[in-house]
Amino acid sequence: MKTRGRLFPIFAQALLIVAVASSCSTICNLPKVNILVDSDDDSAMFCVNYDTTHWMHVPANIFVKRTSDVLWLVAKSDSLQRNIFVKSGLSGTYFFGNACSPCCSGCLIDLTNNNMYTYPSSIIITHDDQYWSYVRGRRYASGLFKANISIPEANFFYINTGEKHQTLSGYLGITAGFEYYYRDNSSLDFDFGTTFNAPKPVPASVRHHDDYEQANAMFASLKTGTNMGNLHVNAGVQFNHCEYRFHKKDIVRGGFPDSLSSRVNMNNFGLALSAYHPIYKALSVGVNYYPSFVSRPSGDVALEYSHMLFFNVRLTAEISNPRKREVTTYNIE
Repeated sequence: MKTRGRLFPIFAQALLIVAVASSCSTICNLPKVNILVDSDDDSAMFCVNYDTTHWMHVPANIFVKRTSDVLWLVAKSDSLQRNIFVKSGLSGTYFFGNACSPCCSGCLIDLTNNNMYTYPSSIIITHDDQYWSYVRGRRYASGLFKANISIPEANFFYINTGEKHQTLSGYLGITAGFEYYYRDNSSLDFDFGTTFNAPKPVPASVRHHDDYEQANAMFASLKTGTNMGNLHVNAGVQFNHCEYRFHKKDIVRGGFPDSLSSRVNMNNFGLALSAYHPIYKALSVGVNYYPSFVSRPSGDVALEYSHMLFFNVRLTAEISNPRKREVTTYNIE
């Protein structure tokens, strides 16, 4: 009985520590959130909470307190001046961080402060003569030129294997490309690269004990893209060269080494559809769907469907930006 009496306070303390530690918004989020404010008008200015004594030029980084209230911005350009109300919402750490919280204890602790709320990380103030508003996302001005490199980390092929069409999956590859913004938030994208169906998501030697199949593809695509908030989507055309190989184990030699039993090469033409979302500054994740409808094997051109589907982790670098402007940071109390 005495042992049980000692264990109860220890159990209560452990439960309290778990409850507090699982309140992710309270622990992970700072009291203030950073918002990048830009506009489609380079001469636009704005102030926060109708503080007209402190006007800020766009683009500007502002640090504001987290709250459930709307953020009141006043934007002006020339003689036009309008109110803009930016809505707050629950942060991702509140949803995902508390998913494993025992008995919703973390959610209850997060309710004691405003760290559970957030505002968009970046907004663009848009206006015409009658209407002012804002959209989520960054502004990419015309003339911007960027390069990117990415690793296709999960690949799916639906290709001609000679006797039938078959789905194969695997990992790895490398892709490079360029983006040129010919007008604000509209780009011309060119990508080229190769993908494999490696059995592991990291480069490693693999020893096969049975018959096995391999597939890889080299491709190039030309697409037009646009930014929808923080999401960059594009569509265009692509060409790819797919190769399928079937390896059969050599029983005579004890199963090692293997021998190439068959090989199929296909040149395919079709559409290119992609979407990317940033996760941290220049780092983004995306999905690419390349359906082909025209194929050319070793013989004549044929109408048949095949596709490549792959998920990328992409790193982007700015090469040239003739309209780049200095961003000023403000701390709003």
